[in-house]
Amino acid sequence: MEPIRQADALPGLAKRRPAAVCAGLALSAAARGCLAADPSPPDFLRALLHGGHLRDALEYLAHALPRRVAVGWACACVAAAGAGSLAPAADAALQAALQWAETPDARSCARAALAADRDGMQDEGAARFAALAAAWSGESLAPEGHPPVPPAAALGAAAAAVAVLIASSSDGRSTRLRQREFVAMAILAAQSGA
Repeated sequence: MEPIRQADALPGLAKRRPAAVCAGLALSAAARGCLAADPSPPDFLRALLHGGHLRDALEYLAHALPRRVAVGWACACVAAAGAGSLAPAADAALQAALQWAETPDARSCARAALAADRDGMQDEGAARFAALAAAWSGESLAPEGHPPVPPAAALGAAAAAVAVLIASSSDGRSTRLRQREFVAMAILAAQSGA
């Protein structure tokens, strides 16, 4: 189904207005122009898609979706781009991020952080950032047993956005086609809340 038609009902998006979600994001000038009329989430997304601002739409979705949904979506995008060809370390990072999306506790957060920093992950950008999205979405960045260090509010969302953007250009398919596919996947995640 075409993403523009799917954008009508998005119960899984954050309750915040797009202008609030996008306040600190580096969107294009054209995407910022779409915020002028203080649109609802579906109207803003529809305007981005009609204007062909797919990168901005992906960035917005990563920040607007509930964190667990955003991490799960980022994992799905990385898996779709990897299509069974992920290196073992990348697959382990992706599995750790998915575990956090299913059970967002301190233990799964720590596992995602360890998987993201494992040897060999430097060349596994999309999977690494999916794991970082999970690790940075918890209550603390500090290792277990240390005083809590809360992450910045948008840190996990920013990592999810990076994972999705890297995945959209990593497999030889047209980046724009892949970005449309990933927007559609986000819309389905927003509609189902999973």
